[in-house]
Amino acid sequence: MQMLQLGGHYIGITPANNLMGHGFYQFSPELYYNVFSEENGFKMVKAIICAQKRDGSFSDWYEVVNPREVKSRVMFTNDVPAYLMVIAQKTAETEIFKKSPQQSDYENIW
Repeated sequence: MQMLQLGGHYIGITPANNLMGHGFYQFSPELYYNVFSEENGFKMVKAIICAQKRDGSFSDWYEVVNPREVKSRVMFTNDVPAYLMVIAQKTAETEIFKKSPQQSDYENIW
C-alpha cells in the first residue's frame, strides 16, 4: 500500500473458496473492501470472482459487492477452485490502518 504512488493501482488475485465471508482475517472480499478503504487512502475499483471448471475453463465472472453496503456476508460456495480478483486505486496519502479494519457484521457487537 505504501509502495504505490498516488493514482497507482493494486491488482491482486487470490484463491477464494467456500465460506469466504466467514471470518474476517482471510482473503475475503470484505477484507479487501476494508483494507482498501477511503480511511486508508484507497478506493476499490472492482472485485470479481470466477470459478475454474473441472475441464480447466472458467465460469462467468461475477462482481462482488461490498458486504457493508448489502449488510450481509458475501458467500460463494462451490466444489471447484475459485479466484477473487481485486483492483484498488490509491487516492490519498494517509496513515494506513489508523483505524483497524473490522468485519461489518461484528462491528456493532464489539
